[in-house]
Amino acid sequence: MGFIDVKEKVIKTLGEFLNRNKEYIVEAYISNTATSHIIGRMYVATDRTFKTDDKGFTLEWDNKQDITYNNLSVLYDDILACYDETDEYDQQMIFVILKCGISIDFGCCGMN
Repeated sequence: MGFIDVKEKVIKTLGEFLNRNKEYIVEAYISNTATSHIIGRMYVATDRTFKTDDKGFTLEWDNKQDITYNNLSVLYDDILACYDETDEYDQQMIFVILKCGISIDFGCCGMN
């Protein structure tokens, strides 16, 4: 995938997913692509903003609290692939695979 293809795919796939599930908390799993080992998990609150520019995307949220602020930024140059999958229960997952061997997997956890 070229730089323009990655950028467009991330904006379309992840952006549409976040917008469609804007009333729900989204889980983001960070995992090792070689071993599928989950390194960490984040809950992305409904007050999130998804920002894009020419270099990458940023997802920001504060869990509706005054003192907590969270930010996830990824450069398009660091992304190997971005795709979505839907399971037999009609649950959609978005996978952002980084060149360094890390995957960020987004899914709607159904809580709002």
